[in-house]
Amino acid sequence: MLHVHSARPSDARYIADRMRDIDVTECIALGTHPYEALLGGLKGVAHTALDDSDAPVAMFGVMPNTPKDWTIWLLGTDEVEDYSVSLIKLSRFWLPLFFELSNADTFYNFVLADNHRAISYLEVVGAVFDDDDYFYSGERFLRFELRRDLCAPSPSHSLP
Repeated sequence: MLHVHSARPSDARYIADRMRDIDVTECIALGTHPYEALLGGLKGVAHTALDDSDAPVAMFGVMPNTPKDWTIWLLGTDEVEDYSVSLIKLSRFWLPLFFELSNADTFYNFVLADNHRAISYLEVVGAVFDDDDYFYSGERFLRFELRRDLCAPSPSHSLP
């Protein structure tokens, strides 16, 4: 089972050195090195999911572009795929909190169109995808949104 703490630069280094290939491809195509992408995430609200041995599995969070325009993100190691159910439970806890903290109505980002696991996860947690394709560095991306009104509030705000 995963547990969470506030993200740290050491978490960013650990995950960047072990990042899933598809996440590396996304970062590079969007114009940033994986470590720099993770460090950039620390400028917003960022957390790290850790396994039972306290090894970082993924970092995730939200970042403001403007007061009402926020980006949501998650980058992980190969081990993140071993924790899909736990990740979904964490998402159902954190999404309502991120909406409360940010006062945003919508979070958005882009996902590599070939990242089928991430797309499935995003669909489960309530993402809505644009019909358009977006191309960055020759890679095809899909734009998605997570909307406050479509994300069920966490009934207890206690960690799963």
